[in-house]
Amino acid sequence: MSNTVLSEIPSELLDFIDEFARSPELEDVLRLAVQRLADLFEVERVSVVIFREDEDLGYVVLENANAELGNHVVQLADYPELREVIRQKKAVVISDVLGDALLAGVRSKLEKAKHPHRTALLFPLVRKDRVVGALFLRGHRLAEQFDDGLMAKGRLIAAVASISLGSAMEQDDLRREFRSLLRVKMAADKEVEDLRKYSSFFEQAHDGIVVTDAAGRIRYLNESAEKIFRRGPDSLNGMPFVALLNTRSHNLAQRALSGDNVGDGYGYVDLLVDREGEDYAVISVAIRVLEDSEQRLVSFRDVTELREIESELRQTRDFLENLIQSSVDAIVAADVAGNIILFNRSAERILGYSAHEVVGRMSVERLYPEDDYDDVI
Repeated sequence: MSNTVLSEIPSELLDFIDEFARSPELEDVLRLAVQRLADLFEVERVSVVIFREDEDLGYVVLENANAELGNHVVQLADYPELREVIRQKKAVVISDVLGDALLAGVRSKLEKAKHPHRTALLFPLVRKDRVVGALFLRGHRLAEQFDDGLMAKGRLIAAVASISLGSAMEQDDLRREFRSLLRVKMAADKEVEDLRKYSSFFEQAHDGIVVTDAAGRIRYLNESAEKIFRRGPDSLNGMPFVALLNTRSHNLAQRALSGDNVGDGYGYVDLLVDREGEDYAVISVAIRVLEDSEQRLVSFRDVTELREIESELRQTRDFLENLIQSSVDAIVAADVAGNIILFNRSAERILGYSAHEVVGRMSVERLYPEDDYDDVI
């Protein structure tokens, strides 16, 4: 700041700025601002009112320099002058509160007030182009319009107080953010600690076991899971579980992680895992939400060979069934109790029964003439 500019600022304000620099604590700065404004404008009451975003309330944190720092709440609907300073973002002067149109709706309350005032002056406290508070001056005597020099001094004091308040609010925001991050970290640490309780059991399990967070990211996996996925823990921790799967299984896996009942009667569902140089592997997966947690426990085993055998057996069964049904000979089979379990199309044609009538419903004895069954058996 040049000497020319400094010379234009009254010495008492330079003293104020100097005091502010020596006492950066918010409470000290606000008390100093209140005292200087009371002296300059010769008013009996100076309040510091703080506003919170999206609230129609004001919080009176300080009134007069010697009062204790408190937190008295006022409804902005009862104080049109506070709403006006928020709207205008500049000083509001009310020379006669009982005659000003702005206060017409609350005039009866003003007249009945225990300590009525006749003059009001408000300087906004601004942070990031938003009015976050006001220095609210009230006097008992009628006042003419304040001169420009006096108003300039008031605005300068308000600007210095705004800087201190903004810095304190910035620190408060940082503290809240830090506390939020700390809570997240503590929750994550607790989850990891909880997992350690079961790690020895998980590591001995033959099934692959993965624990994910609510978003489906892998937080823990055992050695069996590493072997099934054929990847190390460093590349898997933090990865979305569905990213390990074939794209055809993504939707099904995501639904299972979300808690949808997509499995068989035992809660298992088959998912496909991509493998380098191979088609894919099949894993049978069960997903459970851990109690009192947002984590998911994913247990699975590689059933690729089993599913291939099942497929071959189904093909063999289908082939034999087609062979039996295509035979020109009647083929009938029964269990040890004589209950018919197979009845091909030729049997239907020759014996006059449909398979639906006899399979599981009729004894093979009825297909023989009376007294001949015992001779055949």
